[in-house]
Amino acid sequence: MWVFVGMTIPLVVLGGIGSWISTDSSLNNPMGRVQDLLGGGVGAAVALVALGISLATANALNDFSGGLSLVQMGIRLPRVAASLIITVAALTLAIISRNTELGTLTQDIVLIAGYYTTPWLGVVLVELIARRREPKPWLIPPSKPRAAAIAFVLGWLLLLPFTATPIGNQIAGDVPALSWIGWFSREVFNGGGIGYLVGVVFGFAIYAALRLRKAPSKR
Repeated sequence: MWVFVGMTIPLVVLGGIGSWISTDSSLNNPMGRVQDLLGGGVGAAVALVALGISLATANALNDFSGGLSLVQMGIRLPRVAASLIITVAALTLAIISRNTELGTLTQDIVLIAGYYTTPWLGVVLVELIARRREPKPWLIPPSKPRAAAIAFVLGWLLLLPFTATPIGNQIAGDVPALSWIGWFSREVFNGGGIGYLVGVVFGFAIYAALRLRKAPSKR
């Protein structure tokens, strides 16, 4: 529960500030946009500190998840050590590629790829609700893994029109067949994205519908 709370609060803060300050220009310099909007002073300082703490908390959870992935791959290390290795590697790469074309490209790809977590969160929420009375819900095998995979893929595709990323906008401009990527954010929200929230809703709704659907009876 505390992991969920620790993940949710900073992301809600980030999403709220992002929705408030979002314009096309803020994608390239969100901190500068906060400074311009609030004109310096206490308000800007509080917003920047909130952004910094939220980013640190969210990325600490990302690093810990990366460490768990190493352990699950069979690398025999304590979880803390594995997480520290991921953190050092990521920080080193960030410092090396900072203010380079590689760094910008990597940042853009990670930004749009990161949306995949949201429909999967919707799937997990359905399972948490369904298993809420189980003493050890993590030991129960998934009842409909195919439905979960379908909800994950469909949820990610359906949220793309609501995303706001530089590389998504570039793809939409260069490839007419993919102009729907980020369309809702550009045309309705003036560059603001609600892809994270929409992804959770889509993943939750699709998986809940598929999970509740009864399998056809065999005769």
